Amino acid sequence: MFHQVKQMESVIKMLLEEFDDLTLQDVKDIRNTLSWDLDDCPYLSIYWRLLAMNADLQETVLLLVQTFSQRPVDKMQELLSRMRRPDLEFALIKSTEKKSVVGKWKSAPIQKVRNNPDQRSKFII
Repeated sequence: MFHQVKQMESVIKMLLEEFDDLTLQDVKDIRNTLSWDLDDCPYLSIYWRLLAMNADLQETVLLLVQTFSQRPVDKMQELLSRMRRPDLEFALIKSTEKKSVVGKWKSAPIQKVRNNPDQRSKFII
């Protein structure tokens, strides 16, 4: 439990530092983007909570981390992509040291095949 709290704390700190220079309009855009995905209930819940309190960046990041505790950085990347803000998305990816712009990791068998052509016959594709 202590490790999870420390991990959440570090994610919050990283997101706040990375987006420290966002404008008020950028924060509003993030809130509005949360409302676009009507099929995902956590989005609606968090959107209305943010709207009700006229949330600033810190409150927005805290609620994102609380709602999407397993993958808040991926959700933020998704939001930035929907907002068509590749500059912020790239900065976030760079700060989290992920290897791809979309934030998706390839499955281990595919990576093995690509990295070791001799093992291709072991995998049925």
